[in-house]
Amino acid sequence: MRQSVPSFICRIAISGEAGDGIMSAGDILMKAAAREGFDVAVAKSFPSNIRGGYSRSLVTIAEKPVVSPIGDCAVICALSSNAFLRDTPCLSPRTLVLVETNAHADGVCRDRFDRLIAAGLTVFSVPVLRLARETAGNSVVKSTVALGILGGLLALGSASLRSATAERFGEKGAELIELNRIALDAGFRWVRRHIDRKHRLPVPARRAGYARKERFVLEGNQAVALGAIAAGCTFFASYPITPATAVGEALSHLMPACGGIAYQAEDEIAALGAAIGASFTGAKAMTATSGPGLSLMQEFLGYASMAELPVVVVDVQRAGPSTGMPTNHGQEDLLAAIFGSHGETQRIVIAPATVEECFSATVTAFNCAERYQCPVIVLSDGTLGMTGKTVAKSALKSPRVVNRKVFIGKDDKRWLRYRLTDSGISPLTIPGLSSVTYRATGIEHNEDATPAATPSERCAQNAKRCNKLRHIETEFDNPVLWDLEPANDAPLDAGICAWGLTALIAREAVVSLRKEGFRIAAVYPRLLFPVCIEAFNRWADLCELQIVVEANVTGQFCSLLRMNTRARPRSLTVSRGEPFTPSEITACIRSIITGERAG
Repeated sequence: MRQSVPSFICRIAISGEAGDGIMSAGDILMKAAAREGFDVAVAKSFPSNIRGGYSRSLVTIAEKPVVSPIGDCAVICALSSNAFLRDTPCLSPRTLVLVETNAHADGVCRDRFDRLIAAGLTVFSVPVLRLARETAGNSVVKSTVALGILGGLLALGSASLRSATAERFGEKGAELIELNRIALDAGFRWVRRHIDRKHRLPVPARRAGYARKERFVLEGNQAVALGAIAAGCTFFASYPITPATAVGEALSHLMPACGGIAYQAEDEIAALGAAIGASFTGAKAMTATSGPGLSLMQEFLGYASMAELPVVVVDVQRAGPSTGMPTNHGQEDLLAAIFGSHGETQRIVIAPATVEECFSATVTAFNCAERYQCPVIVLSDGTLGMTGKTVAKSALKSPRVVNRKVFIGKDDKRWLRYRLTDSGISPLTIPGLSSVTYRATGIEHNEDATPAATPSERCAQNAKRCNKLRHIETEFDNPVLWDLEPANDAPLDAGICAWGLTALIAREAVVSLRKEGFRIAAVYPRLLFPVCIEAFNRWADLCELQIVVEANVTGQFCSLLRMNTRARPRSLTVSRGEPFTPSEITACIRSIITGERAG
């Protein structure tokens, strides 16, 4: 799986304070660019409070499918002093900086403004607030003025921006739509009057044929919801928690139309309990939560493992511990997802890296839950869950769905719910559809589900449950995605491993490193647990220097590889509430490789 960067790519950061319309501006710019025929992604960052605090939309516009929604910016548009200071400590000399005129009035911002100019950057003071008040008579449309300025800089079609803006505010009445149209035009006019063409960043000509392809804009959490429907989910229970709430919001609309039920429980414990109960009755069931909710679900995860009932848990991770940073990025729940329960439980952990994979990974999770009769946890994260991008309809292919094989017939003494089998997978029935009933108990049991306490019965059932997953690496579809150098005699400089959203960002870094002449063997696991031992032993044999990149402090997946495989990787981590950028990964790995060569 070789990766290439798009021939044209432009990242625009719109930042300001929560409540200033920053998220709306990013969504509108993304939709307008999509209508012009481009592949687009928008990554959102905002505080947990409703108003005030740093907020940013990072919009990526590209000719080809976007590799990473995170990366260095070509344009920064800061509408507040806080945003200006957050966005400008370390910029490329090619970055174009726009800062709201009032935002650099204080001494610290003015000093930063002057130093950026002295460093050779192109910096413009933009009177966004004044233009909003003078032209529309209302400062509430200042983010729309900024949109007009960005549209003018990019030579993006004004008609596309107008239609996307009208759609965004259509439900709020014609008067607001007209105010925003006036604000957009004011932004376009300001660019024509004040910014020379040499400073503009015109996008390539509209690709009309490409624009006609069947594409739509989808967020990661929405893709999870669609994946659940495609897999045949008919029961969803959850308790609202940022940043997973959007999964439940989407399913609350989709479930009734598909003959299913979306239930808001009183807490996360009840949500998973309800989902397990629904699974017992034959429904394909799921819950969605974030780190604090996953902590509360640990006892029921153990129960589902012991009772061998299929259930899917989606964990849209956020920075923790405790309440932590509810709207910020993190990959800190891996070990909790794998080991979070008393005793030794059987479960599967899957990590999507893209919006499209949020769809396919959810389908895969249901298939695995049904096949192996155990909990399956999908580890997404807040940035991926809230990232919107253009998705081709063909990317959401009708999947192969595994349905429950149910014993239906007269009472048969040969039917044993927890029968000892070579595969470890026992026959399963649905109460009401079969005359056979059984106890779905969390206490240790024998083959016919009767509570048992003898050492022989304990050992037999424990071994049966453990055996279910022993061949999953070969049975799972593409558990690890490989991106290897062409075979030749030259030694590899390093092996890179990353999972989840970090894998998507690392792919762009790998492309950059190869352009610099480094030879890299990259692996991106989709199945995180059970660990793909054969794949990572092979990876370890390919390259002496191995590096695992992830967004947590302790290097959790790195430690898993050290526990289970021959790999002895180094850990490259960050835990700041924001993802790595491709350039950061590139610089760090370049430094590690050159350091190894030096001695």
